[in-house]
Amino acid sequence: GEVKSMKNIEVISLIDYDIEGMKKFIASQTITMKFKVKNPTSSPLQILLGASYRLNGTTTDWFNENEDAIKTIGPNQEVWFERNLTIKSDAPAGSYDIMYGLWEPGFKQRFDDEQWIANAFSVVGPVEIINFSPHVDISLPEKSAQSFSVEVKEPLFINKVEWFLDNALIKNS
Repeated sequence: GEVKSMKNIEVISLIDYDIEGMKKFIASQTITMKFKVKNPTSSPLQILLGASYRLNGTTTDWFNENEDAIKTIGPNQEVWFERNLTIKSDAPAGSYDIMYGLWEPGFKQRFDDEQWIANAFSVVGPVEIINFSPHVDISLPEKSAQSFSVEVKEPLFINKVEWFLDNALIKNS
């Protein structure tokens, strides 16, 4: 059938949300945002999934309308939808708030209240290696060489390694 435009916009609601993965990203990385949307009406409806993000404690927000996704939700359904959000390449490290936007396509009307989710994800440097025993902290600044070595006098036990590179390789040599 034909998809009707919203007459009664209170009906559409965002009932749950999530971010896929570890909630830690590097600048330029793409986040998968998940929206759980409810349509209690007897008609299929079109919705636009929007998103904005900002460094926690600031008021300047960023968004990319090219990544907005238009979806159709069937009558009397609750459905999980996904959309991408690419972090800008010069995003400073820190904790970020995120806003899930639920709109009528064309931004005619907003279905949900503007609600910021505080500290939803963080942006970190390309590599963070922590909790070595003996303790070694290594951080590679962006655009640095992608290989490095650490000399330790005792056996090295890696408790926790967090990599934020696509093709990272840990070599014992």
